[in-house]
Amino acid sequence: MTPVLSLLATLSVLPSSDVSALELSVPAVTSPAAAVSSLDLAQARGTVTLTCRGTLTSRNIAANILVPAGATCLLNDVMVTGNVQVQSGASLTVRNANVQGFVSGRAGFRHLDVQGSIVQGEVRAEEGGSFNLNDSQVTGHVRVSRNTGPVRIAHATLNRDLECWSNRAAPTGTWLRVDGRQLGQCSRL
Repeated sequence: MTPVLSLLATLSVLPSSDVSALELSVPAVTSPAAAVSSLDLAQARGTVTLTCRGTLTSRNIAANILVPAGATCLLNDVMVTGNVQVQSGASLTVRNANVQGFVSGRAGFRHLDVQGSIVQGEVRAEEGGSFNLNDSQVTGHVRVSRNTGPVRIAHATLNRDLECWSNRAAPTGTWLRVDGRQLGQCSRL
């Protein structure tokens, strides 16, 4: 199946209640013939982006996901082949999911919560509100810095470094397995 057909098949199985949670962003094209090749190229480069405002459940999502400023997104029981980014004032909960890219909340995100999930890239929570990583596995680095809300990391397996710097409240957590280094405020978790 071509990337375009895969993306269309993924979108076509969305129940009507989920359709309002998605927007698709791809580069502009000038002709119908160019549409397929541009979408194939965009997806190959990882530039196909779904915007999440609401709940996405039980899906395979062959795209990056963006939670735009001020929005709330729940990714429940999904597989995401791209990255997930949370913008200023936005909240994201990732529950029972597999994200093959990174999960990143930066510059003013409100809340980032990863529960019972596998993230195959990095997890970053920087310059935002609260952060929770619970009962999950992260194969990349976990970087948590300059957050104003509570930071909790518990019952997690981290295959690389865990770095915590300059968070307003010291991070808390138990039952961690960290294969890399534990640095900064997380050095004693």
